[in-house]
Amino acid sequence: MAPPRPGWSRRAQYGLFFSFIALVAGIIVGLILLAISLLAPDRFASLRGAALDATAPITSGLNEVSETAGGLVGGAGNYWDAARQNGKLKQERDAMRQQLVLARTILQENQQLKATLRLRERSPGWLQPGVSSDLPSAVSGGSPSCPREAATVSRPACRSAQRRASSARLPMSAVWRHA
Repeated sequence: MAPPRPGWSRRAQYGLFFSFIALVAGIIVGLILLAISLLAPDRFASLRGAALDATAPITSGLNEVSETAGGLVGGAGNYWDAARQNGKLKQERDAMRQQLVLARTILQENQQLKATLRLRERSPGWLQPGVSSDLPSAVSGGSPSCPREAATVSRPACRSAQRRASSARLPMSAVWRHA
């Protein structure tokens, strides 16, 4: 069965007929332009320029509308993204505060070490490590690179006992008891 006609009105029938004619004419013009663009691209460039000049007012208006819509969407996205950015900035601030506390602690420790070093420089020679003296013991150990190393106290009279302990592989306490 045939589809229903638009009605018995001549105006509706003429509108349907002319829209069909416009569709066929558009297809024919499109095929002609396609053939010209493939066969003679130099001539088609001038046709393309004329078409762009003719449609420039319409395309510029539509371009402004699309840029405005894109700006609205981008602005809304930036607004919603602000919460994430604020959270990230707060995390960075907290990390910077922790680094500041650590730096202040290191600075305070350095000041204490410098004060200790000044005290050591003003003290007599027999308190400084590595300086030989007539006292019965000398302090050795520790280093500027690692000040927390344990210092050892050795008696010069017991150095021979230490050598015997290291050669005999006995504990020092056993050698000192017998020495």
